[in-house]
Amino acid sequence: MKFGIHYQLPCYGSQSPVQRYRDTIEQSVYAEALGFESVWPVEQHFNADLSITPAPLLLLAALAERTQRLRLGIAIVLLPLSHPLRIAEEIASLDVLSNGRVEFGVGRGAIPLHFSAFGVPQAESRERFAETLELILKAWTHERVSHRGRFFQVEKVAVVPRPV
Repeated sequence: MKFGIHYQLPCYGSQSPVQRYRDTIEQSVYAEALGFESVWPVEQHFNADLSITPAPLLLLAALAERTQRLRLGIAIVLLPLSHPLRIAEEIASLDVLSNGRVEFGVGRGAIPLHFSAFGVPQAESRERFAETLELILKAWTHERVSHRGRFFQVEKVAVVPRPV
């Protein structure tokens, strides 16, 4: 059996975001020493009582430098809200920085505020998710990627680096 840590990372009025992040990093380092296998911060936006982790990849990059074996999972990348080439580059960069320790978790999201704030119609989330994931996988498996979809058009782009 494998054990991991899941971080929602709420930060209430009296808490310091700086200290909350520092405590989370220290807890994760200690969890690795105790034999935990993975860490999974959640991507959430616009609600500190729920989470102050709009960019979990940044937290995982800090953990990549402080840990040796801990698997670095993203719970989850909200694919409909992001450009697939940027996600492909950022996930691959984290994987290179951590020497192949990334677990790529993806999802559509369900919080209406996320979609409205980023100007993405929530009704398109299923189609955007599918097209984004397809393009990310192409970017990681082809020397150059071309794509003509409903939401994204890409012509002969080399996404670098590639995941380990």
